[in-house]
Amino acid sequence: MTARRIAVVTAGLSTPSSTRMLGDRLAHAALTELRARGIDATSDVFELRDFAHDLTDNLLTGFAPPALEQMINSVVSADGLIVVTPIFSTSYSGLFKSFIDVLDPQALSGTPVLLGANAGTARHSLAIDYAIRPLFTYLHANPVPTGVFAASSDWGSNADEVAPLGARVDRAAREFADAIAAREPVQDADPYDPASYLGAGKSVGHLLAERLALIEGSLSVLRHAAWAVDELPVAEAIEAAKGVKIYCARAALTVCETSIQVHGGIGNTWEDVGISDMRCVIA
Repeated sequence: MTARRIAVVTAGLSTPSSTRMLGDRLAHAALTELRARGIDATSDVFELRDFAHDLTDNLLTGFAPPALEQMINSVVSADGLIVVTPIFSTSYSGLFKSFIDVLDPQALSGTPVLLGANAGTARHSLAIDYAIRPLFTYLHANPVPTGVFAASSDWGSNADEVAPLGARVDRAAREFADAIAAREPVQDADPYDPASYLGAGKSVGHLLAERLALIEGSLSVLRHAAWAVDELPVAEAIEAAKGVKIYCARAALTVCETSIQVHGGIGNTWEDVGISDMRCVIA
């Protein structure tokens, strides 16, 4: 039977953190349940605090640094996902939401997700259902019915005796394992399959049309900058120029990368003058 892989994403800010502790406990229970069903499984754990700067760079530039890109690819290609966030101001943390914001909206479609959260008091226990669950429903993921909330008291002698943390973890792990077992194993994408880099149902023509739209958009914002120089106060004109510079730089990078790919790659066109110029833009 094909081995399954679980990705665990925790958004704790300290080391060690109760958020990571809960993530580890959920992962261990899920792996135990999967192996009890005869399914070999492994887990990869990612702490978002290690990617905080990369997440900020991604949000500001639109491009994921290599370490973050590798982590995202590992998460979206997993057979199941466990997420745990601390609750701040009655909802998930900003660091956790920043991670969600850099994911492709369709990347987690159909993926079983076990939701976890922790806070200082049990008064925040409903945050899983009114804040976190709708977020993953929007992403078309498959969050299991039981979410696990851990208050500070759940780790000590004053733990909930009516619904102990261990019982909640085990129940959620069973549901999570059932969801993974019922789903076909995730297969690694073929890097030479056009759908892996164009998207399902798209052609090179679609890709080039999108890049042409970026070029047209660059021309439009450049005209706006020219108008701003003549019509707006100096400070506002400078701000407009800054925005145009960022947009055009990102557009140029994307268009040049695509052009190199479409025309055979650097290996086949190393001496081509046009490709050399585009490589200078990327550099």
